[in-house]
Order: sequence, then structure tokens, then C-alpha cells
Amino acid sequence: MSTFDDRTLIEDLVAHGVDDWVYEALVFGNIARRVASDPTDRRAIAIGLISEALLAGLMEAGETVPGTGFVPWRLDPEQAVVRIAREWTKRDDPGVGPGEIVWLRNTDRGDTLGNNVLEREKE
Repeated sequence: MSTFDDRTLIEDLVAHGVDDWVYEALVFGNIARRVASDPTDRRAIAIGLISEALLAGLMEAGETVPGTGFVPWRLDPEQAVVRIAREWTKRDDPGVGPGEIVWLRNTDRGDTLGNNVLEREKE
């Protein structure tokens, strides 16, 4: 039987994205904390995970708009990665609140991987 601890970091990210949008603070706090305790290291890991998810087509970057919901940025994945890294690393404090930098939504490909992870854990 597979458990939460068997997930890769990217699997953990898209599994969270199956039911809801994901924000950078979740990646920084819950996911990156699995491998690093230092906040600066956790930020670097979080940016790397988000970058991998965007560049692999597992997630898309955007923001939430009241009354509308998730609105994807009009940027290609590479541009989104640069924006996220630039905005996050210019802060002295690597800690962020939900959606201060980015919201993330699974693509169909991300949902497939995330659902496979969740099904694997049910067995």
C-alpha cells in the first residue's frame, strides 16, 4: 500500500491540486518543509517545484479574482517561472501568505497524475 510518505514532491503538489487551487504558501510550508527547515532553502525548493510543474504542463499559474475564480496569467510557462522567481526572491522574508505571489491550477495532465497518486494510496 502506498502512503503519503511515498509521494514525490511533485506528486504531492499535483495531488493537492486535484481538489482545489494551490497557492505558493502551501508549497513553501507543507511541501518544501518535508526536505528543508531553513526558510530560504524552502523558498528555493518551492520555486523549483512550481517551475517543474509549470514547465512540465502539470499546472498553470494565475490569480484568483472575486466573483470570477481562477484567472490564468497570459504568460507562457517560462515567463511565469521568471515572474514567480523574481517577485518571490526580491523579498527579504521568504515566507508568503496565500496567493501573494501566485495561484496554481492543475491542467488535465496534472489532474491525471494527481488522481493516480490518490488512487494508488487507496489500494
